[in-house]
Amino acid sequence: MPRIEMEIWKPTSENSRSLTYVGQRTTQEVFEELRHHLESIGYLPDEYFLIGRDWENNREIPKDADIFCTTNYGDSEGIYLDIYLSWYDKQQNNNTTKFATGKTLGETSLDLDRMHLISSAIMNAFHSDGVHARYIRLGEPAESDACIIHLNNAERRILIDSLMEKHSRLMDETRITEQLLRRVTGSITEYINEMGRLPMETDDFDLAVLAIRDGNLQVLTELIGKLPDKIGDLLVHSAGRPGKIGKQMTKALLEEAKGIPNELFYIACKKAIETSDTERVRMMAEKAVICRTEDDLTIFGDIISHALSTYRQLVAQGIVNLCTPNMIKAANPHVLVLAINKQDFDMAEMLVDKGIDANRVASEIIHVLTQNTDNRFYFNVLLKRGMKIDSVNYSAMQSCIKTDSLLIAKLLLDDGMDFDLYTTWAESNNAIKDGEVYDEIKKYWENK
Repeated sequence: MPRIEMEIWKPTSENSRSLTYVGQRTTQEVFEELRHHLESIGYLPDEYFLIGRDWENNREIPKDADIFCTTNYGDSEGIYLDIYLSWYDKQQNNNTTKFATGKTLGETSLDLDRMHLISSAIMNAFHSDGVHARYIRLGEPAESDACIIHLNNAERRILIDSLMEKHSRLMDETRITEQLLRRVTGSITEYINEMGRLPMETDDFDLAVLAIRDGNLQVLTELIGKLPDKIGDLLVHSAGRPGKIGKQMTKALLEEAKGIPNELFYIACKKAIETSDTERVRMMAEKAVICRTEDDLTIFGDIISHALSTYRQLVAQGIVNLCTPNMIKAANPHVLVLAINKQDFDMAEMLVDKGIDANRVASEIIHVLTQNTDNRFYFNVLLKRGMKIDSVNYSAMQSCIKTDSLLIAKLLLDDGMDFDLYTTWAESNNAIKDGEVYDEIKKYWENK
């Protein structure tokens, strides 16, 4: 596979063959690409593989950072593989912080060997020149004496032939077989060549999906023209493939995309968001209007909501910056409630600036803000940014009374709401219109 890069380089405008440094990739984006690589070759630690807390929320990889792994038994159970980043700050102080951790519950010497092989695969992913060690783990009986062996060329040839025969006969084990074939053959091109040596029921779509999984842009490009009705399905696969090559594949498919069902395109957008690649998601959002079957602007709010829900704030901000006011006005306004609930007030202000329909969710906004007394003042901040609450939205005033929010109630009255009309509404709707806060609001209204 191509090396996982931690820096971003782009061709210069003067010379397309010359690259210029433009910044660092985010930690979440790099982690997702590494996770995808380990999973594709069957080397994902079986208990868990998690990014470190210090690196969540899309921090950037430090400039000139080095990466290394340690593998050891845990204090209580299992074997741990820890990945570290090491770099020098501006004061030339050395910093070393855990980037990610993987764990297996197994504790045998074979489990330790396997975790060391995973460590080696990780180091190769960041440092290798494309020459892969040919390791493979065979067999996993229920009670298990597994083994890890190194294969010479003759053994490798025999194993490939055997696996290809098994692949054609036992399709329920295709995923495991595919992982082994990837580790042994080294690339999807060789995998396809091996498949071509035997009569198998593999069509162009299957080959295109395999090309996406292993990052072979040339093979995918050759197949795209043969699959005009499968562009949407392929886009789902490419959008979720992390790394530079996945982005290139997504771009190639978007150039041919048209008439993709809205739901299928949204699934592809969610896959792209989960790679934490802001540029890729923006690229898909830019094409959303022209390559789908329906001109439904609500998709942009759905994309933003998914990014916020999966803690990809930078991705969400990138999409809001791209959206026109009409796109934001068409969005489900609960995206604003979600941003406030996550205390992402920068995002809330961006949504209000572009005209999100806050009136529909005014009551929810009040309930969320009043969960934390310190946040109640923020309602006024949003009003000053242009948030509109109708003067006849009496359910908003009702929420103020329910949540004992005198401050927000006063703001609503100052913004044009008529408390006498609210009282009439409350009487006809059997709503609360008494209590200490109600009396304070009424007194404020009478003194205005």
